Amino acid sequence: PAFASDVLEYTASIANPVTSVTFVPILTDSFASVTEYTANGSAVTSNTFAPADGTNSVSMTVTAEDGTGTTTYAISLERAEAMAITLASSDTVTTVNQSAYSVSGTCNVADVSVSVTFTDGSATASSAAAACTSSSWTASADVSGLSDGTITITAVGTSPGETSTVTGSANKDTAGPVVSAPADITVDAESASGTPASDATIAAFLQAATASDATDGSVSVTNDAPSTFSVGTTIVTFSAADSLGNVGSNTAIVTVEDQSPPVITVEDATIAATDAGGTA
Repeated sequence: PAFASDVLEYTASIANPVTSVTFVPILTDSFASVTEYTANGSAVTSNTFAPADGTNSVSMTVTAEDGTGTTTYAISLERAEAMAITLASSDTVTTVNQSAYSVSGTCNVADVSVSVTFTDGSATASSAAAACTSSSWTASADVSGLSDGTITITAVGTSPGETSTVTGSANKDTAGPVVSAPADITVDAESASGTPASDATIAAFLQAATASDATDGSVSVTNDAPSTFSVGTTIVTFSAADSLGNVGSNTAIVTVEDQSPPVITVEDATIAATDAGGTA
């Protein structure tokens, strides 16, 4: 603001990147002198001081030639807070959202642009610059090329003269559980129809499959086994799903074969002789 000798109080503002302020008092009365010049309670030398964030109180006291008359001018100088952005906690990356995965956050000043990078440690994906509007921002990128596991997220906010960087992480889980199927088995046919699934060997086979997921750990396994295994070869598929719906599967074979020899039944017979020599 323009100075006027009869105006004793002034206000002004500066951006946060400003680290040095100079106020030069110019006396129109050559016999007057500046007897006190302080900023935030400390004496100012060479007319320059380092402003603090927030309100800075500057005071200049001018003493008249007689040494008794004084006039004090006050300046309230507001230094803007440093620009800062935040990054909200991130959702799990899934097969559904990986092609346009979004993250969001806030900013505390206007005119901020935010760019975000995602990395799995080797590959990287980046978002387009997003404007922070009404103190919030959202950015998205295609992260389908990144590996499952921990993804590091780095958001960089920029405004004139300032930069703010925040980091976070998200878990990417697009793979189904790893299913371990039992070894193939061969069992004896109980009848011409085959062997029921309740057979002890088949039942143990069906219960032997396990599954492990990178996120959920051990998960339950299902199978498509028939109630009766026909003579021949039957492929059994074991499947498991994690909490996100990712499915994994594996297969094993049950072979049912006739391993029992035939049973021959012979009945005794009595035949009448036709002559003294017996029966031909």
